[in-house]
Amino acid sequence: MRYLIIATLALAISACGQKPTPEITPAPNEARKDAANHKEETVTAASYELKITDMTCTRCQARVKEKLESIDGVAAAEVDWAKSYAKVTMKPGATLEQSTVDALIGNDYPVESCKRIEQ
Repeated sequence: MRYLIIATLALAISACGQKPTPEITPAPNEARKDAANHKEETVTAASYELKITDMTCTRCQARVKEKLESIDGVAAAEVDWAKSYAKVTMKPGATLEQSTVDALIGNDYPVESCKRIEQ
């Protein structure tokens, strides 16, 4: 039975005129070298510092934090009403525009500045 299978395979290969190509796997050292040459590009998360006025209590602070975190692309927001300060951390690849922040909270809490923090 084995001989019949081998003969059938040999006949099929010779009939199409192609030689079977063995599967080539790289040597372990070559695979490591190849992996070292392909570095993944990492996208860092941007952070922004905002100067927000007219916050007078912890309830204002909570409102501003909630509104900032509702902006698409925001990963986290830290707000301090006493310092009129907010820090917004974006998801990797996302950016924050002051016009977006103004539209969302500017009527109640004016945004004096929105600066990207270099990391």
